[in-house]
Amino acid sequence: DERMAWALSQFIRSMVAPNSKYDQGRIGQPLTPFTWPKDNFTDQENLGLRLFYGDAECASCHFGDLQATIETFNNGLDAVTTDEGAGGGQFKSPSLRNIAVTAPYMHDGRFATLEEVVDHYDRGIQPHTNLSHLLRRIDSPPGRPSVPLRLNLTDEERAALVAFLRTLTDESFLAD
Repeated sequence: DERMAWALSQFIRSMVAPNSKYDQGRIGQPLTPFTWPKDNFTDQENLGLRLFYGDAECASCHFGDLQATIETFNNGLDAVTTDEGAGGGQFKSPSLRNIAVTAPYMHDGRFATLEEVVDHYDRGIQPHTNLSHLLRRIDSPPGRPSVPLRLNLTDEERAALVAFLRTLTDESFLAD
């Protein structure tokens, strides 16, 4: 059983999707500092990219070329822990590669669309005692339910974030 799990995990890790629209725009550019606009992006996708790496701070949890982290966070799905996850309702931030084709979203599949995910982070984060410091206001009282951040994005900005997330899909990888 253990050898089978190891072999399967190695196989999954070997599956690389390096040909998304995002990757094409990054050719010849360093990861840090991230540069924009991307010539191959629409104005809407470039706005989403600026929000992702800038004001919306999505890259705090989804960073690097995989847009992922190995750390666990409570992302405010619920005000009271309904699923312990890694403890205290914390879960690992997954890679956003090919995210447009991996619905449903979140550990429990509660969101059917990327629009719902963006809405959650924009204005739906719940005040939880273990809420990640990245998603709470600085003036939250310690040891009490945190006051969640509100991004207050416009409809145009929410749509732009979704458009950017779609640039992370490698269609050639999916068809191979």
